[in-house]
Amino acid sequence: MSPLSNRPLAPRRARATPRSHRRGVRPSLVLALAALLAACAAPRVTPEPLKVIAPASAPASQPLDETAYWKGRKDLIATPAPQAPALLEVKGLSELTLKNGLTVLLLPDATLPLAELQLVVRVGAIDDPADKVGLTEFMIGMLRQGTRRLDADAISELVDSAGASLGAFSEYELSGLSCSGRSSSLELCLKLLSEIVTTPSFPEKEMNEIREKLLTAVKQTRDDPASLAEQHFNNLLYGDDHPAGRPMTVEGVSRIRRDDLLALYRKHVTPGAALLALSGDFDAASVAKRLERSFGSWRGARPPTRELKPVSDPPPGLRVLLVDKPDLSQSFFALGHAGSRLGDPQRDALRVVNYVLGGGGFSSRLMQLVRSEKGKTYGIKSQFDEGSLDGSFLVQSFTRNEELVPTLKLVRGELARIAQDPPSEAELAAAKGDLAGGFALRFQTSSRLVGQLMRVRLLGFKDSFVTEHAVRVGRLTRAEVAAAARAKVRAGRLVAAVVGKAAVVGPALKAAGIPYQQVSYLAPLSAEERRRGAAPAAAPEVSAAEQKQARALLERALRAAGGKERLSLIRSLRLTGKGQIEDVEGEYRVLLLLPDHLRVSFEFKQAATGMVQILAGKQGYVGAGRERKALPAEVVERMRGMIWRDPVHALAEGVRARPCTDAELVKSLGRERVALELFPPGLPATTIVLERKSAVLREVRYRARSGGWRVTELAEHRKLPGGVLAPHRLVESAPGRRKQTIVFATIELNAKLEKSEITR
Repeated sequence: MSPLSNRPLAPRRARATPRSHRRGVRPSLVLALAALLAACAAPRVTPEPLKVIAPASAPASQPLDETAYWKGRKDLIATPAPQAPALLEVKGLSELTLKNGLTVLLLPDATLPLAELQLVVRVGAIDDPADKVGLTEFMIGMLRQGTRRLDADAISELVDSAGASLGAFSEYELSGLSCSGRSSSLELCLKLLSEIVTTPSFPEKEMNEIREKLLTAVKQTRDDPASLAEQHFNNLLYGDDHPAGRPMTVEGVSRIRRDDLLALYRKHVTPGAALLALSGDFDAASVAKRLERSFGSWRGARPPTRELKPVSDPPPGLRVLLVDKPDLSQSFFALGHAGSRLGDPQRDALRVVNYVLGGGGFSSRLMQLVRSEKGKTYGIKSQFDEGSLDGSFLVQSFTRNEELVPTLKLVRGELARIAQDPPSEAELAAAKGDLAGGFALRFQTSSRLVGQLMRVRLLGFKDSFVTEHAVRVGRLTRAEVAAAARAKVRAGRLVAAVVGKAAVVGPALKAAGIPYQQVSYLAPLSAEERRRGAAPAAAPEVSAAEQKQARALLERALRAAGGKERLSLIRSLRLTGKGQIEDVEGEYRVLLLLPDHLRVSFEFKQAATGMVQILAGKQGYVGAGRERKALPAEVVERMRGMIWRDPVHALAEGVRARPCTDAELVKSLGRERVALELFPPGLPATTIVLERKSAVLREVRYRARSGGWRVTELAEHRKLPGGVLAPHRLVESAPGRRKQTIVFATIELNAKLEKSEITR
């Protein structure tokens, strides 16, 4: 991992480190060997008869002195005194400016025969368009996928053959690349990194790999309740109009095109918005010409200054968003308010406040109260998440669903207490010992140190912001820390996102008088998207000419499918066949009873389990019999859409229609197929794709509320008894989801079905 991702001055998220495991000799083996050696070495002795010894009278009971063993000991290791705060020395640092204006930091270190080249650019998620969140991360990921001269495979082969490492990162305000390896690989790093930055090709064929990584990350958020709570918290606090409040979505990532990557690259990845650093074993006197030769041709204007309205505090009280995830036995929460920015005059004091409150591990007040004294959780933490323009204050933890409300009350009480009862002298000393005394340990390598200097410079600060940090913290008084706590920790203005079982948590919140809004864990993270999704959007205006043109195509499609009269007589369907998701196969069955009953089951061969989803009118369930649970509203809507979009019924009359307005989709179809947009009442708009000559239905697609196209491809059309043409092979796909293939062996029209057969 590149050291560029280390951000001790502006922490974002802490990652858990894996535990190390030790192996020792088995005790039973030791005993066996000891017994064997003793038997070989000791002479044979005839055992004497055992003598029975009467027990002595028991002494009077006395309290056990547990400290007696330690009294008067002179051989114990004493805890070392904390290091006195000192300036962080940066020995040997120099800099030069190339002819194109690019500043280069040089930090020689001959301790090991290693060298690292780092490039940090002032571009991040803060610069993403509102409708394409993830664009910067996409662009940075694509830089190493090809240049005008090298493709992705050639780049990987060069790096691997040299035993080097090529890394990249993208964060909220900064992004970067790095190349590291042996000192002998420095020339390769100079040539390769400069070529990647100055002549990227953004090859279309490599875009799917990066896109799928981002889509997978979006999907995985739904399965990580702690991350889901944090993202909902950010949206609650910042809102949809602030870059920090906009979540990455399937729909946004799916919109990104090569032209978007090029436009962002040309605007932001320029010498005027970047810093280059070289650290490790190299000759500073001779490297200037090599740097000019590699990066001197890079051109580009400095991007405009960012303008952002800082986030403000929530209204008085506590406002909760309850994210229902019915399978959870614990609730995960993220709670807080507006925080501080990196340049805040009270920033150093706030780091001490946070250390005492919830950032100091087991010694912090929150951990002592919520875990040690009350036993509500295994862990709790707080942090000031700082940016150059604004930031947030956040408390995160988890507890049993039944204990959520008491835990929230404890946290609010401790937040109020820190303002009234500021850190004591002992707490202040402990915080200074870690934050100031241990500060230099965070930069044990020259690459980490120079990387941090690059960051603060690009965010508008001087080197002293880093080098004098420990001294500033060491000089803090208790009065200054108390003032920061009173000013920046506000227990009376909070928002919280809770991911848990709403059936348990909701009534508890209501009983405690805490107002809350409830959404499904599958609901969009964006509040604006949820508002839009509360009621399907009204169908756009369709002109008479558009309706006439679309209607003519629909009439042909209806005739190809068997005709209006035959289709109108269908009241039920029974479909049986095989389903496959990657290497998982199983029996797939569908029972449909119009207008609103549907049962879909998939029994897997590889496991003794399966999936059953049931729609009964307006209600939906997963599972069958007594084991079933309610389906989220989004899944119920999807099943309602399945009925309407069934290949036999998707061509029904009574809907508004027009030729497809999605230029990219129309272009991709070529001349042999044509697309229409249909606007069914109460459901999202649907696009169908027809064969231009035969008018046979080949594709049904729609944009799900969570974003992205959900596509069903139709093939192997055969006529059923009665003359209805139906596809027997369906391939369903959606961004971030595994492709599903269904092959129907039998399709029975107007099967004898009862509602009880579907809902059982």
